[in-house]
Amino acid sequence: MRYGAGTELSKETTEQTTTQSPSSLASLKARAFSGVLWTFGSQLIVFGAQFGTLAVLARLLSESEMGVVTLAMTVSNVALVMGGMGLSRALVQQKAPSEVDFATGFWGSTGFGALGWVALVLLAPVLAAFYQEDQLSALVMASGAGMVLMALPQVHMARLERGLKFKELGVAYVLGYALPYGVVAISAALMGAGAWSPVLGSLAGFAGQAAALMRFERWRPAWAFDTGSLVKMLGFGAGITGASLVAFGLDNIDYFIVGKVRGSAELGLYTIAFQITAMPRSKISSAVTKVAFPAFSQIQDDLGLLNRSYIKLNRSVAFITFPMMAGLFVVAGPFVELVLGAKWLAAVPALEVMCVAGALMSVRATASTVFNSLGRADLGLYANLGVLAVAVVVLLWLAPMGIEMAAVAVVIIAAVNFFPMQWMLRSLTGLDVGKLLWALVAPTIMSVLMAAAVYGALLPIESSPARLLLGIPIGVVVYAALAWVFARDFVTEILGMIRRRRRGGQKSDASS
Repeated sequence: MRYGAGTELSKETTEQTTTQSPSSLASLKARAFSGVLWTFGSQLIVFGAQFGTLAVLARLLSESEMGVVTLAMTVSNVALVMGGMGLSRALVQQKAPSEVDFATGFWGSTGFGALGWVALVLLAPVLAAFYQEDQLSALVMASGAGMVLMALPQVHMARLERGLKFKELGVAYVLGYALPYGVVAISAALMGAGAWSPVLGSLAGFAGQAAALMRFERWRPAWAFDTGSLVKMLGFGAGITGASLVAFGLDNIDYFIVGKVRGSAELGLYTIAFQITAMPRSKISSAVTKVAFPAFSQIQDDLGLLNRSYIKLNRSVAFITFPMMAGLFVVAGPFVELVLGAKWLAAVPALEVMCVAGALMSVRATASTVFNSLGRADLGLYANLGVLAVAVVVLLWLAPMGIEMAAVAVVIIAAVNFFPMQWMLRSLTGLDVGKLLWALVAPTIMSVLMAAAVYGALLPIESSPARLLLGIPIGVVVYAALAWVFARDFVTEILGMIRRRRRGGQKSDASS
């Protein structure tokens, strides 16, 4: 197994042939594709539930309440990233963890989660004073309980991921997290809970997801704890945690700065603009990277196959997220007015800019999956640290000019962050960066052409409902036609894999 220690990989190593048999690779590819379908399906359902909840809360909460809850949950989410110190990721990356390793991971994750909650309780009054929001202190303290609720099922999740059991993971995410979150958050808002509504919903979701994961993976931790195992896992997990924390900072530092320099009301508007683009692209990126990490870990010794898989992964993500962001750019105004309400129309200019950032950010996140699968999470940490320093400077320069300029800053940060990651992969694995960029050309051009076609078709239409209802199907039809003309090989490959999986499922049903 590989942890973060300096590993030198020669050019000859990157050109080695496949070390696994064709049958095992085919099986891994089929299981990974099935995992992507299950994970993508569950993420799609969760996206619908979360966006529906956001739409309801946007009509029930004020701009200031939305801004305050954004600060509270962003702080608690920082702690969630740190909570388990990456021990579950280390268990996924290891080739053959022992039962003692799993038990150590459970008790270690739970302990770190509890310590993190204590730290948040102590920090909460300081944050409330800094932002001059009295309610923020109690919200941070309460949302911090999610650290413990998230830590409890981390090893159960790791065991399911190691077995590529993404059907169970998807069901747990939908029924365990999304459903309780939406029901509790909306119910609380209707009863007048205000900014407490999303916090209560989030805690209910974490508790439900923990229960569901423990139901699917009936593993119980032994009364065992090995310090040597913990230290070894921390050697890898701390790197992942550090990289994840810095990456989280890149995604959320704008909230902290906008909240401070523009106030909670404008932060509420900015949050709406960011979340509308973040929800779909993050769900898609998360679906493929969640499956890619254990799959890449299993082929970590074959760098040629790893590079080809990484390029295909980015191409797949771009084929979905790029047209989504381009289409949203065209119908941003009608979408916000009809779905969230007219009071949020001031967020539309920032939303349009954020669509560009959303496309870049969707393919940015995949690089860390390769670093992690090779046990080199430290490289992602170093790259993100440099970009974070740039992000702080750019945001402090542009955010005081308004939320639209803050969105421009996010576009700059996303662009700056994408390229260093790819050059680091080139040094580590021999990645052909030119091939990677070429793989993104087709989805980029098709998305721009689709957006132009939709814009032209909607020019004579003034009604917002009509623009939205017509714009979506026009965009889908135009993009599907462009994909069939310019990327038929990719489309036919995906359709073929779906057909093979369906036939495999039918044979399984018949044999049973």
